[in-house]
Amino acid sequence: MRRLALLISLTLVSTSTYAAPKGAIRVKDGQVVAREGFYCGLVRKKWVPGRLVKNKFFYSHLAERKALLAKASKSSRRAKARLKRAAKELLVLHAERAPLCSGGPSVNAPTPTITATPTPSRNPLVFDFAGAVGLALGGPSTNSATSGVKAARALGAFSNLKKVDSSGHLSEAVKSGRASISRFLIAPNNKLYVLFQNRTDLEDTDAYAYGSGCLLAEVDPATGRPACIESDVQSLEWSNTSSPRNRPIQFDATGAIYYLARNTDGKLVLRKYWGGATTDLITDNAYIQDMLVLPDGTVVITGYTPSTGAQWVRRISPSGSLRNLVTSGLGNFLKMFPDGNIYFGFSVGDDWSVRRYLPALDQLDDQYWIARLTESSGISSAFRSEPFCKGTLFQANIGFCGSFGTRIITSHETLNGDVFVAAGFGADGLLMQYYPVLAQPQTAVKKVSGLLGLLNQLVIAGLNADNRYILTLYDT
Repeated sequence: MRRLALLISLTLVSTSTYAAPKGAIRVKDGQVVAREGFYCGLVRKKWVPGRLVKNKFFYSHLAERKALLAKASKSSRRAKARLKRAAKELLVLHAERAPLCSGGPSVNAPTPTITATPTPSRNPLVFDFAGAVGLALGGPSTNSATSGVKAARALGAFSNLKKVDSSGHLSEAVKSGRASISRFLIAPNNKLYVLFQNRTDLEDTDAYAYGSGCLLAEVDPATGRPACIESDVQSLEWSNTSSPRNRPIQFDATGAIYYLARNTDGKLVLRKYWGGATTDLITDNAYIQDMLVLPDGTVVITGYTPSTGAQWVRRISPSGSLRNLVTSGLGNFLKMFPDGNIYFGFSVGDDWSVRRYLPALDQLDDQYWIARLTESSGISSAFRSEPFCKGTLFQANIGFCGSFGTRIITSHETLNGDVFVAAGFGADGLLMQYYPVLAQPQTAVKKVSGLLGLLNQLVIAGLNADNRYILTLYDT
């Protein structure tokens, strides 16, 4: 896969006297021939694939790879990994294209004389989701032996994103261009969002895209064409989707897009993209652990201030105003329940509770939803965690009682408007109902490691009472 955006060590400096990259050769008549999206050059009496540099020099993939490896040996760990990855991709490109160069110019055709530098055809990125029932992300060699992938590569189309058909077979998810994709998200607006491993020129994926090019793109499944959402930040904060955090890209009712990114100064920013314009909602000294976007554009965030260590839960209004909801702790999870209110787990000192923010009133509910402390402490709550954690129940229900219900692994809202969660940490979760009542459903899985909701049913994976792994279907 050719991601020339990775080759940041080879920035070409425009000066009055141009210095070619080490290993590049000056173009002479008959030594370069254009192919579909790349060039073949005659190097030491052998035709090899590569690219033209400044229309004067031919840079073979192998020479460029050698330069990258030399640069990697003197670079920092992060840069070294990036450069080695680029070198590996150039080796893959060489293997793919070398057979197309081995014969030099076309058979029976005269050797071309380069009087004007030939311009290769552009290689725009276009996805193809026809017949797909799912998508899979793998390394550059994912299913490379399949005929469908080989055919796509021959046409200059390749990525590490594959589409899965109803028979489980993998094939290329692009029909034009090349892309190295880091993450993808199938969003509620039925579009696909892809985070590229490196900056990518969407109109010509074989182009040199350092310092420009797209990092985050929105793909319309109907046309397969990507539209760039983000190109000027350093990176995007894409949290592990298996964690209780909310999706890294979220939307309001208008379709505006919200996401976290690092700007060129390394600062964390919360960005909103709408109508072709980007707005930074948070730019101060803050680390955002989680965020939740409401339909009206209100954003609830939780995190801390690195300079002071202060932890908080805050609200950003649709107009951009910021207000603290809690100033002494983190929201261990942020979820909207069927009543339209925001519920968040909270723990500081002896206060282990689940509280809720009421968007209609723009304030915290005075009554806690779940509380550990009794009402004699001055805290009124709809439910208490203590009945589930008395005596021997504490250890039996450790997933819930270990944090008194303030942490969850995942959640699911049924068609009936009930909310079920796997409460706790890691593989020691406990199935609990959090809305409209606090209850403990009875299931054969005693320690939940995975929970997937489907309509009014839950697919639950984990350990049973005999510490054996089981998978069960629970009808709520």
